[in-house]
Amino acid sequence: MSYCIKKMVRYCTASIVVPFRIRNTPWTSNSDAKSTDVHSPQSPFFAHSEFNAVCRSSGGRVGSNDRCQEITGIIRQYVDLMNICNGVRNLRIALHPFVESDAHRSVWETLQTSNFTIMLLVQTVSLREYPELFLDISQRKFHFEEGLRDIYQHYIDTIGRQITKLHLCESAAQIWPWFTTFRRLRRLNLENTGNPGEQMLSKFWDTISKFPLEELSLSGITFPRERKFKKWQKSLRMINLNRFNDVEGACSAILQSLPHLHSLRLHNSNSLPSTNTSVPVKEIVCNNLRTVVFTQCRPQKNIISQIAEACPLLQVCMPPNNASDSDIIKLIDSCRFLTTLSIDCCTNLTSVSIHYIPHAERLRSLLFNFEHFVVLDEECILALAQNCPDLHSRGCRVSTMGVQNERLQRIAVREKLSGNARYKRWLLRFIAWVRDGPYLQRVSVDIDSIRREMNEVGL
Repeated sequence: MSYCIKKMVRYCTASIVVPFRIRNTPWTSNSDAKSTDVHSPQSPFFAHSEFNAVCRSSGGRVGSNDRCQEITGIIRQYVDLMNICNGVRNLRIALHPFVESDAHRSVWETLQTSNFTIMLLVQTVSLREYPELFLDISQRKFHFEEGLRDIYQHYIDTIGRQITKLHLCESAAQIWPWFTTFRRLRRLNLENTGNPGEQMLSKFWDTISKFPLEELSLSGITFPRERKFKKWQKSLRMINLNRFNDVEGACSAILQSLPHLHSLRLHNSNSLPSTNTSVPVKEIVCNNLRTVVFTQCRPQKNIISQIAEACPLLQVCMPPNNASDSDIIKLIDSCRFLTTLSIDCCTNLTSVSIHYIPHAERLRSLLFNFEHFVVLDEECILALAQNCPDLHSRGCRVSTMGVQNERLQRIAVREKLSGNARYKRWLLRFIAWVRDGPYLQRVSVDIDSIRREMNEVGL
């Protein structure tokens, strides 16, 4: 029998969130948690698989000594739990030490006790072996503190030999010596705050290339064109690049040298004038690729056609901005297991490729651009409803731009649609506006209702 505790101590100006999670179990109330003797050998905490510890400020300020002591007491409970919990297989600890701006100056010395307790937690973790240990020491960019680098390095020096997954936000050119303590690193997520160039990061690449990484996520780092990663050729399954230079060089190096890659995601490449010449992709070796995503990128032309021909098992695809009609048609013809297609960045597509999408009969998720309303005629909509049985209303969407006002956007959709007034009135009946996050809104096409109406009229 398993339990889990979620404790959250809230303050008027600052908080420390302390969740304790056990996989596949519901949260229990605080009253249930207090009634459990965690120090008993019969305690349910002696047998569980996952432990999730988060110690960080919410960005406010602590204003009294009592609250400082309360925070320290909560972190101390973490230490007690780590001492008694046996059989932990997956351990995730997210640590962000308190800084002087987190507290009123009169209580800062008292709050520093919490930082010593966090260090005690790290030392407790270092005393045991864990099959999976995820250390998250990423800082919020709006609250970045240069002075915390030495503290983070001390954390890594203490438990570095056990870390299997790491997430941090630092200058890659300065923290490469940290990686010399790792022995079991398999997943790396690094947000670089320094120079992204390859020459500045040569020691960084030399160091991480020694690990048989399975997942690599880099932000603000340009992937090298000529460097070879022999260990990654057998181990790397997923690579995610964000805010980087030289998208053509990255595509060429990755697609031609990592045969076991399953997921490739390239986001927001910088459109800077490159001194490097264009690199053609001669042969794609990652034939088991399942996911390809380009967000605001312009790689080599016809790259999607090459990927589709070499990777017939592709299931998820978001083509780049410069994708053409021939790319989309080749993708649909070659990849018979395609389930997700997002073409909201492809504004150059015409009715030729848009009307060919219903041939992808396994589609479950489809995202158009607002400009595609011009070519979304009645024939295309009916073909989607008839030929794609797994495509439902929640999966057929159109990205929107401009003001997030349903009435104004309904008018914009009506003006954008081609065809007669009868078709426009008919399609607007099946359109709804769905909020997807705080700043993003999608137009959802009720494809299920269209399908039911077709069945009623015998189409």
